[in-house]
Amino acid sequence: MATVYAKIDFLHKQCMTFVSEREQRLIKSNIKRLYVSVDRQEYIVNWTRREDKRNIKLSAIGSADNETGYVFQMNLNYDPCISPIEIEENALSVNDYNAQYAYRKHARFWLNGDYKESVKNSRSKRQMDHL
Repeated sequence: MATVYAKIDFLHKQCMTFVSEREQRLIKSNIKRLYVSVDRQEYIVNWTRREDKRNIKLSAIGSADNETGYVFQMNLNYDPCISPIEIEENALSVNDYNAQYAYRKHARFWLNGDYKESVKNSRSKRQMDHL
């Protein structure tokens, strides 16, 4: 493990050196006016557990200087601190399922009941398509 962590530390140091040099060049360049473009990308990733087969859509927003092409940031909407179990329990306690989607406390999450309803609707649609 020591070798792996030493390599990770080395790569981190190399990345920081690369970024530092690019940012120093950007600061020293004589930019009279900065033109920034913003773009959004969405990434669809497979489920993380066999029991929970919801695909996950991650969204990222990036900003870059038009003249130099320097990318300032790429922000991903991933929060590793979110606990699906805690969100579900809280959604039940605040009666989120009885509110319209837009007015839910946890509107940005796909709750278990929403997933089950989606599966049920999908099965019904497939059955109707075969008739």
